[in-house]
Amino acid sequence: MTTQVCTPLAKILDKIEQPGDFCASGRLAIHPPALDVEGVGRVGLPLPEVQARQLIEVAEAAPYGRGTETVLDQDYRRTWQIDASRFSLRGEAWRRDLDEIVHRAAQGLGVKGETE
Repeated sequence: MTTQVCTPLAKILDKIEQPGDFCASGRLAIHPPALDVEGVGRVGLPLPEVQARQLIEVAEAAPYGRGTETVLDQDYRRTWQIDASRFSLRGEAWRRDLDEIVHRAAQGLGVKGETE
């Protein structure tokens, strides 16, 4: 079984023209994004208690994984989720910071081509 996996993997790895590291790291001062949530508006950070309650009101109970199962048990874990279509991250400085992070990570990992 090991040979069945290792041989094809070795062939794929031999085709890499620009090796990179297995991780990328660095430091960058970033500007936090503005967070807007449908039904709440602009969310302040650090999160005020009143907005935490508003977020829970527009959220839904979040399931979690237990082994191979997806479970919703609020007696065990009280977590909430908001669908990605209901919030947005905004800010020009944040967008530039994120682009720089992606560029540095791609460069460190040896990724060629466009990063968008």
